[in-house]
Amino acid sequence: MSSDDNYSVAIHEAGHSVAASHWKIPSYPEVLRDGQSVATQTAYPDYAGLCSYDGGLIPPFQFAVISWSGMMAHCLFGDPPAWAPPFKPSAKLLRDWHGMIMQQIRRLSDGDRAGILGCRDTWRSCKSAFRIVRSNQARIVRLAKAMTGARRERAVSSPDKFPATFADFLQRIVAAGGVTDPEEKFRTFVRSGIEKFFAEKNLGLEPEQHRQAVECWTAARIAQYQRGFTGEDSWRSAALTLRKWQTRQL
Repeated sequence: MSSDDNYSVAIHEAGHSVAASHWKIPSYPEVLRDGQSVATQTAYPDYAGLCSYDGGLIPPFQFAVISWSGMMAHCLFGDPPAWAPPFKPSAKLLRDWHGMIMQQIRRLSDGDRAGILGCRDTWRSCKSAFRIVRSNQARIVRLAKAMTGARRERAVSSPDKFPATFADFLQRIVAAGGVTDPEEKFRTFVRSGIEKFFAEKNLGLEPEQHRQAVECWTAARIAQYQRGFTGEDSWRSAALTLRKWQTRQL
């Protein structure tokens, strides 16, 4: 993993940990090195991160909230996986975000999936996780930075202050390197991500239905970016995702 992958893993595990502390449950979040856990002294070759909890029995609802909180933090404050919904969880879109994650539940780790499905009311536990994670952003980010070496280098050009506009992003990030039409370049980038997401879902749409769906989702994602960037984390995440895509195009 790169340092930025490590940071997103740390955000995920920090989300679990902070949610656990909501019920005073001791936890140990970590980014695994070669699959080795410091907390359990066990190897997890298929895991990038782990959050271990106190050995006592955690009630199903609390464990479901804790399990949701990893992906919730990952999507809110980190670099979400390609299969995640193409928008961040929010008060207005949480029901849709919940449904889309549930449709992709098999992609979660075994522990997160078991925790979420261990409570029958997945929607209620998702809402609780959203409230806890959103109200603890500073703590989750601070913990993730501590887990990954305290300070990440500023590898992308950032404005002097936030909030920042979409126009700022197009000028500083997308237009860097001599791009003559940054808006079209950014649209191509967003559309590429939506196309990849649809291909993974294998919806079996007719060609015209597929085209319309991609256009609709692309427009919605761009509209989200056009609302601007509230802080450095959202700016950096978008810039690094764009950079990874541009690297793959070379």
